Amino acid sequence: MSEMQPNNKRNLVPTGAGLAAICFFLPWLKFSCSPDMKIKQTLSGYDLGREYWVVFIAAIVIFGAFFYFNRSSDLKKARLIAFWGSLLALAFILFKYFADYKSGIKTEFGVIDPADIGFTIEYGGYGILIGFIMAFFGSFHVDDQPIDDEHRGWP
Repeated sequence: MSEMQPNNKRNLVPTGAGLAAICFFLPWLKFSCSPDMKIKQTLSGYDLGREYWVVFIAAIVIFGAFFYFNRSSDLKKARLIAFWGSLLALAFILFKYFADYKSGIKTEFGVIDPADIGFTIEYGGYGILIGFIMAFFGSFHVDDQPIDDEHRGWP
């Protein structure tokens, strides 16, 4: 009767990484350059491009590593990848936010204050943060026993 129950908290790793990968393509930022603020523009990680692709790659690597190492029964490696990948992705996002956007957007005409253009964070920005936080905390619950099909935790 006391059959060992699977640790479903480790499912936070692929769930969080999947959420972060999806939210990469959803709007992160909203702003307006029109004087009356009626015309709004949004930017996703895809739109921001360049170094922001590191965030998407981190989400895909965490997601893939979890299932790859689950098959090979070596989940300690997946734990390390999820821990460091999500930590570095979160650090990158927060650094870029505070360095590039919160302090003002530097242009050839000077520094634009975010309040002047109605700068706000959108649901994709919140989702990617939540996804990497889920993967980070899920990495603490990854153990060495692979998830078998009988106890997978989802259909």
